[in-house]
Order: sequence, then C-alpha cells, then structure tokens
Amino acid sequence: MEALFDKLEAGGGTKTDEDSLLKYFNTYILTLEKWSKYIDKVADYTVETNINVTVIEDQMSVVREAVYEIMREMEPTMAVKFLEKLDNKMKTLQYKQERKMSLRDIGSDVQVLTARITGD
Repeated sequence: MEALFDKLEAGGGTKTDEDSLLKYFNTYILTLEKWSKYIDKVADYTVETNINVTVIEDQMSVVREAVYEIMREMEPTMAVKFLEKLDNKMKTLQYKQERKMSLRDIGSDVQVLTARITGD
C-alpha cells in the first residue's frame, strides 16, 4: 500500500495502480470498522421493539404486588432467603448476549478482504 502511494505521489503510477490503492484504502477502512465493532462492542444491527411502556409498567406492578403479598404470608427467614435469591438472579440478568469475536476471526476477515483486492 505504501509502495503504491509513493509511486502515485511521484507521478509514476497507472490507473490500475490508483484503483488498487483505492481498494487497499477501502479494505483498511473496513478492517478499522470491524475492529471498532469488536472493541466498542457495537451491534451490527438494530432491533426495533414496539412494546407499550405502560403495559410493561402495569405488568411489573402486578408482579410486585403479588410478591409483596406472598412475602407478608411467609416466615421472615424464608422471605429473606427469597429476597437473596431474587437479588442474585437480578445481578446475573443480561439483556443482550455479547458476541465475542476473536483476533483469529478478525485476521481471517482481513485475509478474505485482501484476497478480494489482489484477485487471489
């Protein structure tokens, strides 16, 4: 890439050299974007949900009231045990699964993109 750039900068390059350099730049940009997604854990897609917030709040209110009523009927030791288990479950709750991408995956993506540029 540097050699092509230097050649074109000196004015000795051809149209093919210029096209190849542009392909290298595009590949470099794509690689940086993939690396950014890996580092920043940016999603590749957007999920749209059409759930009414009021419905969710109403459901949570009903669940909260039911739990409160049952806990009043429980023995204090069981109520504490229930709250501890609930707290532990809430701490491990994940709203979206992370997609882990290894450096090997990124390396193979770069090789594929490079093969497209060179035509191999």
